[in-house]
Amino acid sequence: MEQSGPQAGWRAAWIGILLVAMAPARADSVLADFNSATVGSCNPRAGWSAFGAGTTDRGVTADGSIGRGAYHTIDWASSTWGIGDIAVQAVDLSGFATVRVDARMVGLSGHTGTPRLRFALDLPGDTEFSSASVTLGSTYATYEFDLATLTRTAGSGSLDLTSGTPKLIADKNGQAGTARLDFDEIVAVSGGGGGYTLMPVTLRPPPDGDAVRAMWFYAGSTFESQSASQAVLDFCAREGVNRVYCDAYGVWGSAGNEEEKTNLRTFIAACHASGIRIEALVGEANWPFHPEIVVLRLSQILALHAATPGDAADDYDAIHFDVEFWTDASTWSGTESQRQQVARKYFDDVLAEAREYLDENGAPGVDIAVDLSTHLDQPDMLPSAFTYNGVTQYFLEHTLDLVDDVALMSYYDMAGTIATVAGPELDLAAGKNRRIQLGADIYYVPPEHPNNSFADDYEPTPNSVMTKTLEEFHVRLSAPRLAALDGFSVFEYESWASYALDPGNIADWDGDGDVGLSDYTSWVAHMAGPGIEVQGVARDADLTGDGNVDLADWAVLAVCFTGEDAGDPVPPGCER
Repeated sequence: MEQSGPQAGWRAAWIGILLVAMAPARADSVLADFNSATVGSCNPRAGWSAFGAGTTDRGVTADGSIGRGAYHTIDWASSTWGIGDIAVQAVDLSGFATVRVDARMVGLSGHTGTPRLRFALDLPGDTEFSSASVTLGSTYATYEFDLATLTRTAGSGSLDLTSGTPKLIADKNGQAGTARLDFDEIVAVSGGGGGYTLMPVTLRPPPDGDAVRAMWFYAGSTFESQSASQAVLDFCAREGVNRVYCDAYGVWGSAGNEEEKTNLRTFIAACHASGIRIEALVGEANWPFHPEIVVLRLSQILALHAATPGDAADDYDAIHFDVEFWTDASTWSGTESQRQQVARKYFDDVLAEAREYLDENGAPGVDIAVDLSTHLDQPDMLPSAFTYNGVTQYFLEHTLDLVDDVALMSYYDMAGTIATVAGPELDLAAGKNRRIQLGADIYYVPPEHPNNSFADDYEPTPNSVMTKTLEEFHVRLSAPRLAALDGFSVFEYESWASYALDPGNIADWDGDGDVGLSDYTSWVAHMAGPGIEVQGVARDADLTGDGNVDLADWAVLAVCFTGEDAGDPVPPGCER
């Protein structure tokens, strides 16, 4: 959203580009149809060859699904694992969404069992990535394999869709006797279907002089709609959000379709072009006992990245674990010693497991971030230091040794309470020369949980109260604690956007919808004069973006002044 008028001085230069997450759409590509091969020819068959210990015959037949096709006969009594057919050279599948094949399994003599087929890629270093298997019928049907969900089934290399050699594998699955695999029309299906463009935005600085203003974002159906995706970016621009914790499992997980995955990559790329860091939000409370689920989720995210190899602009910056193990009553009980064991499982099965997997699969630059409760230093939680990997220290200190970023869910709606509960954690972070974010909740919480969310007690203006409370919190901090504060993370986008004004007034210091005497009183307290650089919350009074608060800023305030309770409209040139 481009700005003009008195606030233009503090805006960065406009980035005049449109982003598309993938290369221009490509047509479907036929990998093999066997129509140019001679009926009865064996090896190679139009660029494909056969392998398998139980092979008795293979070749080209006139009886394909469309014209000629290929076949491969197998004596399952001689096969220990199955049969395969492989292209004789690598194929660039980047930019494609799926591979489609017509296939059937025809029983010839005493054939029993359930025939199954999978699509795989052979990669350098004896690495194989494979799809899930499908059950074959005895008549031709079309099967489609999603390239974004391929998982490693051999070797230790990473998925590279530009250099894999395609193959079809019929696995032994309780089969006996002799049968024939028939296949035809192997087609790489275009991944360019219907992706949209997004406009990068120019962000306001985060409030209160912080380095970070983050938000949790549960995408839902957002990436079905260009306007919904653009609205998130526009909101970030208005509110100074430069970090997004994005839960889009419904897109990059197994249920996502290719158009939404393309749109998600477009959104990630637009975030990066706007100066927004974006992290993949994942996690369930029981993950400290299920490292295999952690690996599965990471493999799905890396598959999303691999769809555009060599292009990190549309990759997540970090994996953000929201693993609230302390809420799982089946494990979080008993003595503190027992709870410490659960914490160690969290370190091993989630954080260390994730780092090892990312490093081994070509993603060492993807960071690891976490949410944590501020209650973990309270009675019946983890109030004592304990030993992990030979080091004795508090829980947060162990976590900071394992991850790149921490957001504390300090969900209270009073500045003094936030300072009380989060102060010890800020001290621990300062002792390690690290910075952490604190959380603010603007999502409605039922009345039985008072003083938790700004949306509970401050209707109809929770955003205005949150704005003033978080600013007040900053002035309560000692210098070391302030140095350890990275900023605030707000839970969550949908609720926050429902309360925040659109458009807002650039001079509305307290966020209450007008520019009146309260805004002037706050502004004038930070007036320092030309050439004197301001810091911290005083940066919000710098309306021209030149680093100081002087008469030039007063001129902006005067133009944008509406008076108390004036409401809409925002004066021309004062919109943000």
